[in-house]
Amino acid sequence: MWAEKALKEALKEADQAEVLEISSSFRRVLVENNKVVYFETSSENSLRVMVVKEKRVGLASVNSLTEERIREAVQTAVAFMKTSRPDPEFCTLISPKPLSAVSEIFDNKIASAEPSEVVDYVLKAVEKAKAGKTVITQGEVYLGVSTLRLVNSEGVDVEYSKTRASFSITLTAYGKSGGSESFRERSTIYWEDLKLEENVGELAELAHKTLSPEKIEPGEYTVLMAPDAVSQIISVIAFAANADNVRKKRSPWAERLNTEVASKQLTVVDDGTLPRGVRTAPCDGEGYPTKKKTVIEKGVLKTYLYDYYTARLMNTESTGNASLSRPFPAIAATNLIIEAGAKSFEDLVSEVKKGVYIPRLPPTFINPITGDFSAELRQAFLIENGELTKPVRWGMVAGNAYALMQSIVEVASDKTQLGSIITPSILFEKVRITG
Repeated sequence: MWAEKALKEALKEADQAEVLEISSSFRRVLVENNKVVYFETSSENSLRVMVVKEKRVGLASVNSLTEERIREAVQTAVAFMKTSRPDPEFCTLISPKPLSAVSEIFDNKIASAEPSEVVDYVLKAVEKAKAGKTVITQGEVYLGVSTLRLVNSEGVDVEYSKTRASFSITLTAYGKSGGSESFRERSTIYWEDLKLEENVGELAELAHKTLSPEKIEPGEYTVLMAPDAVSQIISVIAFAANADNVRKKRSPWAERLNTEVASKQLTVVDDGTLPRGVRTAPCDGEGYPTKKKTVIEKGVLKTYLYDYYTARLMNTESTGNASLSRPFPAIAATNLIIEAGAKSFEDLVSEVKKGVYIPRLPPTFINPITGDFSAELRQAFLIENGELTKPVRWGMVAGNAYALMQSIVEVASDKTQLGSIITPSILFEKVRITG
């Protein structure tokens, strides 16, 4: 209802308009020191209107929906439009397209969850931590439902609902020589896929195993990274394959289509139609149907990611990767999937004579243009003669994310969903670790 009202109001003064309306509700539980300290249940509504006239674009948003607030949003967007500079590359908003068929993006269990059920679920995880002689020092569990409605002046009218379950957990084990801290976050569409208790158990085991680490010797190592660590490195793919970054020469992969940008072991798919995918939807942020496409095939760059705006400027078709951000261009990866290999995690360990296993890296800034990064080695294990041995730390993993993708030796057969990134463990060669 509000989307139509806003669109009708916007077209009184604009040539074209787009309106995004989002309604959501959620339940959130916070944990501190193995105690549930906060429970919240809430709902909210928001609306964003974009107006276009003579290639000038204006935007405005509101988060309480009444007729008066809608008019205010439109008037604000129109005011910004009138004072903005024309975008000479803007052509038009898109017309309606056949939507992609998607499945398993809504979990009725999340939608119908009672507050007591959510709290009990979290308390079981707390008991799991206690049984493992560890403490959840900080934790958050979230269950939410969102309905998105996208309409524009050219006839696009799309509405769909999604659910989401997520957690972030910091867990600590304490020993005579101090403590060891583990961290993990996950995001899924279905509650059952979150597996909070199982994850807490794994974190507790990791924390205890890394209680008495030794100082790592600086040097160049073969490094086996678990999915949590890999996700940090391969996150640069979304930037490098972004067609707007390519067009503006910000991407290191500009003019690299059909050339080798990574090891032959690496195949990467972007799939906006993946069942149970966190970023799965029948269309992208402007109404274009989502697609499954191979971005990297055996190390060779096969496609960039386009929205309609950028695809038109580069004489190609959209790949269904417009984000919900505005104004244009606005491009984002959907579900970024690293194809699994044939060998198990244990097989990869057995092949390493001298190396390091890294379960996770702390949140790391990677310069997306150059790929350069350095990250503290907080939890790791030596690999000696094909076996995981003693825990090590007090080192820095330093290097270049793009170079690391070229130094992949093997990709494991395991696979973990970390929100919109799905990846196996990966074995890299010649990784520099400093003291």
